[in-house]
Amino acid sequence: LAVAAGYEVHTTTSPKNFDLVRRLGATHVVDYHDMTTAADALVAGLHGKDLAGALAINPGGVTLTGKVLAAVPNSVKFIADAGPPRGEEYPDGITSKFFIPNDLHEPDSLTCCLWRTFLPQALAEGSFVPEPEPLVVGQGLDKMQEAYDVFYKGVSAQKVVVTL
Repeated sequence: LAVAAGYEVHTTTSPKNFDLVRRLGATHVVDYHDMTTAADALVAGLHGKDLAGALAINPGGVTLTGKVLAAVPNSVKFIADAGPPRGEEYPDGITSKFFIPNDLHEPDSLTCCLWRTFLPQALAEGSFVPEPEPLVVGQGLDKMQEAYDVFYKGVSAQKVVVTL
């Protein structure tokens, strides 16, 4: 979505997913397994650039993105936190908000603009292709626990789906 909005994306992932995130449009990809090395590599890749903020998804993400935001002079000191808070502390001067898209019904909200305007049009035009392929666990609400179990065993670059 960030690439579709015209942003240059610098991200972390495991080496086995480098090709996937590059195919999705990431400009700079680093291995997240060593937080210090990852933060240093991201800061180096962002040298001389303005940074619009950061998105943290997985455990350790807030700490890593906080280090990067603190080290990049021209950055918005904001982390959009897509995962539930995990006890990580935000560095001084860095703010964050846990992202809950509960304003879909509000016509002028970012959530509504994204889900009801941008994505349907982009999907219809083929300018946005959903990735990765879904891992469909089954159909029906009775499959929710199975999907939850699959997800918490650990998936990498997969979206766990239950169809209704």
